[in-house]
This record gives sequence, C-alpha cells and structure tokens, in this order.
Amino acid sequence: MFVPSSQHSIEHYEESCRQKAKECEPHIMVLMDKVVKIAGMHYVTGWSCQNCADTNGYVDVRTGKHYPYGTSSFHADIKISNTKC
Repeated sequence: MFVPSSQHSIEHYEESCRQKAKECEPHIMVLMDKVVKIAGMHYVTGWSCQNCADTNGYVDVRTGKHYPYGTSSFHADIKISNTKC
C-alpha cells in the first residue's frame, strides 16, 4: 500500500488495516502486526521506500486481541466451518 510520508504512523497503519478488514467477510479473522515503534526507513534500489518497525506479535483487527510472537494462540481462536472460502 502506498501512502504519503505524512501518513507513516502507527495510527494510520492501524486505521488502514481496519478499513481493509471491512472488505473481508465477518467470519474471516484479520490479523495485523502489533507495531510498537516505527524504527526508520529501508531503501532498496528498484523498490519503493519501506518502513522498518519494531513489532510485538499480531492483533485481531476486529476484536483487538493481542497474540504475542512465539505462540500459536490465535490458532485456537480460528473457528473451522464446513463452508469453503
């Protein structure tokens, strides 16, 4: 996703994730990185500039529940249904 540098913030990232989640059906779990600090920029020739961030696991966009790295706790929260995606 390309946004102006004025919108490179944790708040704008989280809001863009919430907007993207609205495009998904409600039974689909949408996770985002739990960004705790934007750590700078990363440049690679031929690619657009990328933000570097310190993260601490994942967050369910809809519920706000935090899933730390090193656990598979979100697997227990995924409901398996008989419907095909």
